[in-house]
Amino acid sequence: MRSMRTATLVLLMLASVSSACGGCGGIKSEDLPQALADAECKKMYECCTDQEISDMGSSLFGPINSEQDCKDVYGGLFKSFFGPALRDAIDNGRVEYDKKGAAKCVNSIDDIQCKNFNDTELSLTDGACSDFLVPLVDEGGTCKQDFECKSGSCSGDGNSEGKCFVLPGEGEACANMDEFGGDCADGLNCVDGTCEAPHAEGEQCTISADCQEGLGCDSSGTCATPKEAGEPCQVRADCASRNCADDGNGNTVCGPKKDDGAECSASAECKSGNCSFDQNFNGTCAGGGTAGATCDGR
Repeated sequence: MRSMRTATLVLLMLASVSSACGGCGGIKSEDLPQALADAECKKMYECCTDQEISDMGSSLFGPINSEQDCKDVYGGLFKSFFGPALRDAIDNGRVEYDKKGAAKCVNSIDDIQCKNFNDTELSLTDGACSDFLVPLVDEGGTCKQDFECKSGSCSGDGNSEGKCFVLPGEGEACANMDEFGGDCADGLNCVDGTCEAPHAEGEQCTISADCQEGLGCDSSGTCATPKEAGEPCQVRADCASRNCADDGNGNTVCGPKKDDGAECSASAECKSGNCSFDQNFNGTCAGGGTAGATCDGR
């Protein structure tokens, strides 16, 4: 059920600035998919190396050899996936589209730095993008997409219709359960099929996501403050650096965050805050702010 809705959001998350929209009166709904493609490609060519762009294209759509190739490929993708969903929502009166708000949403990314390019996300409910699609469907009303619902949640799969509903609160069963978990209201986690508040220090956990911000799920299955360099550890989550390694004397201790060029499996391990993955999913700590530093996987 989540696949189509997730794909729709991903397309919007990819949106970056297009100089053509600066100062314009707005973006018509039928022009938005190509505007997003133009914006994304412009930013990609500012922040990524030619090889990275070529690799991304080859793995997904075929070769991308120029910025125009990129615009053509992404434009076709966005029009195919996002265009029909948006048109259907507008035509059926489930959403109100604000073309000036759409331009504001796109232009709000003008100040993204390349080091943040890969991690900056937009949603239909946050910041400058919160008002260009106004949901019109009340709870219990017919919908296909999350963005059509005032509650922000639709049981439809993007193709077939569902109903708008409110995400479950604390103590209630998680919604949309699948092999990856389920959905809960903001601020809650889905734990064993039930929505729970993040656990405090000293409470039991399965993964670090079960714990309050700033805590990790340590080797004993308890939410705890991560340890500093030099302190004993058993798993990565024990350490603030996410770097638990042998100290050369047969002891595993928390190490410092890793320098650029070191192998990594998560960005938290790196001093730069960026673990860049190649086509084979091998991670390397890479510095931010330079072309190509954070473009893998966009």
